[in-house]
Amino acid sequence: MKNKNLIVTQLENYEKSYEETKDFERFKINIYQTIQDIESITPVNPVYSSYLFQIKLDYENLDRNSSPTLVSSLKTFLKRLE
Repeated sequence: MKNKNLIVTQLENYEKSYEETKDFERFKINIYQTIQDIESITPVNPVYSSYLFQIKLDYENLDRNSSPTLVSSLKTFLKRLE
């Protein structure tokens, strides 16, 4: 199981890699993996569950223009986890 700090670092690396390569499909795969990692460390809680559900919906509608917003949402969610 990954910890929160590792996931944050991983997310930042994915973001940087995407900026360098512009490989959107690879970025989507990495973001999906990050969402799964976040899900594995998230405690069962109605607030967290609804937020994760929204993140997953945002992922389903992900395009190049919305990717910075999703990354920001993921970072915010990780900061909220205690």
